[in-house]
Amino acid sequence: NGGSYIETVPKRGYRFTADVIGICPASIERVMTPQPAEAPTPSPVATTTAEPDENSLAVLPFENVSADPNFEYLSDGLTESIINGLSPLQNLRVSACNTVFRYKAKEMDPQEIGRKLGVRSVVTGRIVHLGERLIFSTELIDVTHGWQMWGEQYHRGMSDVLALQQELSAAICSHLKARLSREERKRLGKYYTEDPEAYHLYLKGR
Repeated sequence: NGGSYIETVPKRGYRFTADVIGICPASIERVMTPQPAEAPTPSPVATTTAEPDENSLAVLPFENVSADPNFEYLSDGLTESIINGLSPLQNLRVSACNTVFRYKAKEMDPQEIGRKLGVRSVVTGRIVHLGERLIFSTELIDVTHGWQMWGEQYHRGMSDVLALQQELSAAICSHLKARLSREERKRLGKYYTEDPEAYHLYLKGR
C-alpha cells in the first residue's frame, strides 16, 4: 500500500518496521513444489459370479470304513463306475474321476469341495463290509445351501454290487430331476456282465 518499511536509526543504521508473520518451512515447500494432478477416482465395476449349472454334479470318492483295507478297490471302483455311467448323459455335467479323486481321504467339508469344483450338488458315500454283506450309506447335498436333497442306506450282498451301481445312478438322476432320453435310461440300466465275480475283478483291475 506504498508505506515505508525501512526506518533510519541514527548512528546505528537501518531497521525493518513492517509486521512480520512466521511461516512454517514445510508450508513454503508445499507452495513452491508443483503438486501432481489428482488421478480421477475409477468408477466401480459391477462384478458377477456365475452360478453353477443346476444339473452339475460331483461324485466324491466313497469312503471305505471297513476294518479291511483290501476292500478299498470296492469303494474306489464303485465311485468311478457311477461317474462313468453318469458322465455321458446330455443334461448332466459330472466332474471327472481325476478331478474328484484329488480329494480322496482329505478332511474337507463336502460343501466346500463342491464350491471348489464349481458344481451345484455333490454325492457322498460310505461302505461297510461285514462278511458277505455290504452296508452302503449315501447322500446328495445341495452345495449352495448345504441341504440334504436325498439320503439312503442300502443293505446288499457282495453279489449285488453291480445292481447297486445301477440303482444309485438312477436315484441320483431322479432326485436331480435330470431329463433323460429313452436311450439314456436304457444305458443306465445296462449290465455289461451278469457274473458278480467278473464285476469285482473288473473293479480290482480298474
